[in-house]
Formats: sequence, C-alpha cells, structure tokens
Amino acid sequence: FDSTDFSRDGIPYKTLPGEYRSAVRTSALSPEDLVRLRDEMDRDVRTSVEYYRALAESGSADAQLTLGDLYRHGNGVPLDLVEAYAWYYLAAQQGVEEAIRPMNDVLRALPRERWASAKKLAEDYEKRFVHASR
Repeated sequence: FDSTDFSRDGIPYKTLPGEYRSAVRTSALSPEDLVRLRDEMDRDVRTSVEYYRALAESGSADAQLTLGDLYRHGNGVPLDLVEAYAWYYLAAQQGVEEAIRPMNDVLRALPRERWASAKKLAEDYEKRFVHASR
C-alpha cells in the first residue's frame, strides 16, 4: 500500500495516524468511519493548539517552543513562518536552547523583506507574553 494512495472517501492515507493505517489497508473502516475519524482528529488538534496557545500566552517557554513547531510545519494551524519565528524567539529569550536553531532556520527560510515583520511580531509578543508574566 503506497502512502500516497487515498482512502475510499478521499482522505489522504498518509495523514492518518499509524494505528489507523492498518485498518484502512484491511478495509476495517467504512467511508463514514473515516470521515468521523478525520473530524475527531481535527477537533483534537484544534483543542491542542488552543491549549498550547493559552499556555504560551501565559509565559510558558515550552508551549512557545511547541507553537513555533506547529506554525513552522502547519500542524493544526496554517503554515506561517513569521508566526513560527515569533514563538521560537520568545522561547529562546526565556532560555530554551532547543528554540535557537529552528528560530534561525525559519529566519533563513523567510524572504529578506519579511524579516522585519517577523522580528517586530516577536518583539510585540515578548512585551505581551513574556514581560507580562513576570
């Protein structure tokens, strides 16, 4: 079974978690079950993003790092490198060394003309979410 194949109702097979892929291969899930599963996964991702955002906005450096990852890869949120940079920056400013490399990678991936907006958003977030929590 090729991971680029689509399931019977058009849900990309490669987007399903591993434990569900074997069920799809063996046709243990109906098209209706797959739609329900996709909806549940979407709801779980949205809930997780809301949870991490609330923690990040309250000053949690670990949650800020996680939000950077989510925005960098477009997991549960639209892919947004400016937003990713801002969250990585906050985590790095609070001493999370794991945030430094992805922050720099994101900055290098951004077109130069977007660097200023990324840095400004990071500074705005720092005023709102780091200094406010101290």
